[in-house]
Amino acid sequence: PVIKVANFITGIQRTDKTFKNDKQLYSVILDSGIKIISPDSFQGCSSLTKIIIPLSVIVIGDNAFMECKSLVDINIPPSVTTIGEFAFCESGIREINIPYSVTEIGNAVFYKSTSLKEICILPSIKKFGKNVFYGLESIKLQDDLYSIMNSMFSQCKALKCISIPSSVVSIDSHAFQGCSNLTEISIPSSVEKIRNFAFYECESLKKILLPS
Repeated sequence: PVIKVANFITGIQRTDKTFKNDKQLYSVILDSGIKIISPDSFQGCSSLTKIIIPLSVIVIGDNAFMECKSLVDINIPPSVTTIGEFAFCESGIREINIPYSVTEIGNAVFYKSTSLKEICILPSIKKFGKNVFYGLESIKLQDDLYSIMNSMFSQCKALKCISIPSSVVSIDSHAFQGCSNLTEISIPSSVEKIRNFAFYECESLKKILLPS
């Protein structure tokens, strides 16, 4: 089969849907100057294994790498501020580092990306969509995280363990709702408020360790 390498040249500020569902696209080079990876740009590119994202990119659009099942790792540069909904949904991503520049993550970004088992959550992220972490078994929270926001881990049915850092002062409503495989959680002494329904529908939760 023909292996395609896409090179988006200087002068183009955003990608398009030229390669959507292209099963023969193997590698993508985005030239500096591109600011937006537009929605659906590489959706369904099941043979895509490599993409180079330049420091000029600030937005990864909705569905951008959805169903890219051969894409196992990606380097997100510290210029990106927004990752759109379903951006890596059903992808082959195994590991990903989200930089401090990211402040917004849309709905179901990693939904059904079953190869991704662990992710690190940074305090710089101010807005989370729903079902962002659906399917993850382990989530690492940075030590300077201030709050576990509303519905942050809602419906993370595969989540088995999570460590809440001592910087957290509040656990908001529905934060862990529907985490049906979560069995135990330790609440640090720094936590001042636990909102309504924070652990609603956590059917396997047998032990909550509270500070003495």
